[in-house]
Amino acid sequence: MNADPLKVFRRQGIERHTDATTPKQSGRAPYQAFTTKEKLGRVEIRMKDGFSHAPGYNFLLDIYFEHAEQTGILLVTSFACIKILGRNLLPIAQALQRHQCERLVEFNPTEYDPPTDASAPFIESIGLRGGRS
Repeated sequence: MNADPLKVFRRQGIERHTDATTPKQSGRAPYQAFTTKEKLGRVEIRMKDGFSHAPGYNFLLDIYFEHAEQTGILLVTSFACIKILGRNLLPIAQALQRHQCERLVEFNPTEYDPPTDASAPFIESIGLRGGRS
């Protein structure tokens, strides 16, 4: 049986990021900074303190990000500003622009193994101003 019966209906050339849930020897899951899907209504933001926030894309007013350094993104919504700091963040900003970013995950060393790929997106911190402080 075909492993993906819907493969013939999927768009070709779309980079897909999926949850990396296979634990390594440490018992922690491998870290993945973000996941994507086709056109979404919300983006889930998982913070290392255990809280999640899922603002709708319809509330996203602006996305500020750095092209050269790729170390910061500022999401301006109608009710909060969300500051994302890390490295190699340009793919995340691009996914947000296309409304395809499903989930952003702040790195938590007690939950995830550190990434081994130095060029992979990595979120060191997520700060929220205006919503839950």
